Amino acid sequence: MTTHSVTAKALTNSEPLLGVSDLSKSFGGLMAINTVNMSVFEGEIVGLIGPNGAGKTTLLALLAGDLRPSCGLITYGTADVSTLPVRQLATSRAILLQRQAEDVAFTVRQVVDMGRYVHRSDDSVGSAADRRSVTAALEALDLGALANRPVSSLSGGERQRAAIARTLAQDTPLVLLDEPTTALDIRHQETILRVLREVGRTGRTVVA
Repeated sequence: MTTHSVTAKALTNSEPLLGVSDLSKSFGGLMAINTVNMSVFEGEIVGLIGPNGAGKTTLLALLAGDLRPSCGLITYGTADVSTLPVRQLATSRAILLQRQAEDVAFTVRQVVDMGRYVHRSDDSVGSAADRRSVTAALEALDLGALANRPVSSLSGGERQRAAIARTLAQDTPLVLLDEPTTALDIRHQETILRVLREVGRTGRTVVA
């Protein structure tokens, strides 16, 4: 597995937004991640590149704090990820999983709106800022015409775009994406890459 980094804007902070030191993860006797070190800065777009089974999904789960490493340290700024409460994790990073549920009863807009829940004190009432974030995410992913459609009625590529829109609407400094262009046609793959470049230009950081 290799990494490739593109800086989307001039960096103004010398401290990494995401730091990884001597990170390893094993499952039983199998070493899935072996001594990874990396620093990712504000506004960077970083690609994790490797064949199936190289450990990319495991590494993303570790970076998200969803898996505990066998050894090593992951930090967001100066904070050890393993010590962060769930709510702080949810406001620090958003993650797109590799597989999306197919039988979701909610509409596309409702699913994207779920990305905003962590920012609300009252889950039943969406603020104007929430509505703007949801609308912007829907438009960026070319989902405006599908906003009121049930997710269960969508194609695989449309569900993937809805999931990415939810992840972006969460509006976190760090965005972690596991195979974001899976099931997408060439036009929408290009859309995703363009959107990610725009995300980087706003100062948010992407690892995909």
